[in-house]
Amino acid sequence: MARNRIAALEVIGRLRRRELEEQAGELSKLNAQVARLESERDTLTARARAELHVTSPETAPYAAGFREAVRETVSWLDQEIGTLNERRVPLEDRMRELFREAKTYDTLLDRARAERAAELAKREQAQAEERTLQRWLRDRDAVRS
Repeated sequence: MARNRIAALEVIGRLRRRELEEQAGELSKLNAQVARLESERDTLTARARAELHVTSPETAPYAAGFREAVRETVSWLDQEIGTLNERRVPLEDRMRELFREAKTYDTLLDRARAERAAELAKREQAQAEERTLQRWLRDRDAVRS
């Protein structure tokens, strides 16, 4: 019985860890996308700051258009980052739940293994005591004969 329980807990634990790894991979992809978009936004913002110094009246109309394009692009990037962050929240919640379940199964598995080891030790002790008793009875009978 304990052997079946241990085997079942091992399978369930492996399944939970696998699902946890899948969720972690998906979360990692989302984090990479967020990082890429944030990097693009920061690069664009820095470029705009560096290039938006109007040095002549001829470049003023182009600077205004460039400034507006940068503002729109940064706004779009911020929206995309926000959307990705919203998708991350349920993944992180699921990962926490899976981690908690995996730890619970690990604890149950450790307990089942300890119980099995205790049962085996108790059985071995009983067998050793029985062998000792049999030897003592045999020796006692040999002395009486």
